[in-house]
Amino acid sequence: MMTALPAEIELLRGIAHLKLSDDDKKSIESLLADIQDKSQLCDLASAHGLLPFLYLHSQHFTDWLKPIQPKINSYFFQISFHNLQMAQYLAKLHSALTRASIPMLAYKGLALAASAYGNLCLRQFSDLDTIIPEEEIFYARDVLINEGYQPKFDIIKKHEPMFLRSNHALSMSHPAGFDIELHWQVVPEIFCKSFRFEEVYSRKKEVSIQGEIYPTFSDEDMLVSLCIHAAKHCWERMSMLSDIGETIAQSRELDWAYISNIAAEKRTTKMVLSGVELASRYLYYPMPAAMKSLIGNDSSLQNVNIQIKMLQSEEQTKTGVFFRFWPHIAMMDSFFDKVRYWLRLVCVPTIDDFRFVELPERLNWLYPALRPFRLFIALPLLNNDRMKKLRQRKIVRENSAVAQ
Repeated sequence: MMTALPAEIELLRGIAHLKLSDDDKKSIESLLADIQDKSQLCDLASAHGLLPFLYLHSQHFTDWLKPIQPKINSYFFQISFHNLQMAQYLAKLHSALTRASIPMLAYKGLALAASAYGNLCLRQFSDLDTIIPEEEIFYARDVLINEGYQPKFDIIKKHEPMFLRSNHALSMSHPAGFDIELHWQVVPEIFCKSFRFEEVYSRKKEVSIQGEIYPTFSDEDMLVSLCIHAAKHCWERMSMLSDIGETIAQSRELDWAYISNIAAEKRTTKMVLSGVELASRYLYYPMPAAMKSLIGNDSSLQNVNIQIKMLQSEEQTKTGVFFRFWPHIAMMDSFFDKVRYWLRLVCVPTIDDFRFVELPERLNWLYPALRPFRLFIALPLLNNDRMKKLRQRKIVRENSAVAQ
């Protein structure tokens, strides 16, 4: 049985939908009456990616929200300006890649706002995400450098093949203050069998954004990818569940047989079923009949309290390999998948390993052996408070020497 939640969290659960029923409005009014200090509602809604919903539904609760309405309006106008600006940059990005003959799919962000929410301003996001073929990643990087973007990490030529094997996206920054992620997979292969560009592109649909037409994921592929993405991040924001719920609600004829088959093929059945059940149980979205029968047959999904506690926990904001290890393990479909996850976690080098130590090209084969050392020995030492103080003293001494 789920423990009682703070009224502020219950309020966010109630507003996390495009449409509210009369009963929903009465429940929310009751919760607003219980919240004495409403000053933190905006920040909490923004932290969970639900500020646009708070603005959308504030018209029904003007008396209750009057003290913070100016703040709600200000936050929403900032989000709206950002999203409309991102639409302009998406058009420029699409144009640049098209000129270079690089196919792309718009992913999450604006594409999801347009298709599932029907309004670019009703989904809170920060970066632009796109999917392109793996073999075009570094060519696309060079194209975007000419457009003013800069890679967030310098990847030297000798590390490129290993980088592609161990990652799923290349991050680049724009002088305007936002990032773009060039994906060649939805998530790292540590989580599941990868979604390759070619297979997703073959099932694409089109979405209109500010009068421009972009290819994006089919509704079925989008739903599966959203469930995987939410599981990867341990459902840390309620908006991840809203994305799932609204995708189901706005898609008239989802092919649930295909969703079930693709989830099984990618070894993500638990992730998909958990995402749909959480959207239903935690945010009160209707449970599709097809999913209800599948969840009913999976004894490991009868209780989702672990996932719900992750949403409630103050610790959910923590990141890192070890904090998310057990939730990730719980979402693996089989014992084989759990072992595979562990081995790839420990042995497959990432960009942080390349930055930790620079090896000559002939010694690249040592990176898988160095990763366990960095994770289990070097990282705990570097994060140790005493080590931090020693490093700070060293920096102060070095700065003093430079000044003299």
